Formats: sequence, structure tokens, C-alpha cells
Amino acid sequence: SWTFERQGYFSRSSEHPSMEPPAIVFTILSPKVRTLGSSAAVISYIRLTQSMDKRPSDPSSMPRTSRTEETRVWEMRNGSWVQVHFHKSSSM
Repeated sequence: SWTFERQGYFSRSSEHPSMEPPAIVFTILSPKVRTLGSSAAVISYIRLTQSMDKRPSDPSSMPRTSRTEETRVWEMRNGSWVQVHFHKSSSM
């Protein structure tokens, strides 16, 4: 597995030292779920996207972080949950 470090985005795992680190890491922050009866739910969260502008193993690679606020609306239809709406806003 790969770990996030303060001084850099990705570090090599001692379990897999020859593997290339992942190109992008997504983290979900502050998830909130609001049910609307038994047939609908609204889910909101902040998505933190961390990546490198080049291959993570390239010493000249620079880290990038973006943050978006996302909302998803789900509805129960014929016994299955179906996403009926999605919205994403960039955070400043």
C-alpha cells in the first residue's frame, strides 16, 4: 500500500518497494447522509484529489491538490438504489 506524507504525496511501501505509486489518490471528507423517508437519500461530501504532475517516481514531479464539494441524490426504484442527481462545485 502507499501512504500520504507531509513532505510528499506518496511514499513507497516497504511491502512493495518496486511498485510505482498511484497516480491519483481520492479522499472523502466530512460525509453526510440525509434520508428522505425510506425511498430517497441525499449524500454530500468533500472530495480531496491529490496527484503528481508527472510520474510520482520522477524527482522533478510536483504535488497538486484540488478540492470539490459533491452532492448525490439517490432514489429507491424497484428495490434498487438509483442515483438520480449529481452536483459538483469547486472549492476556493
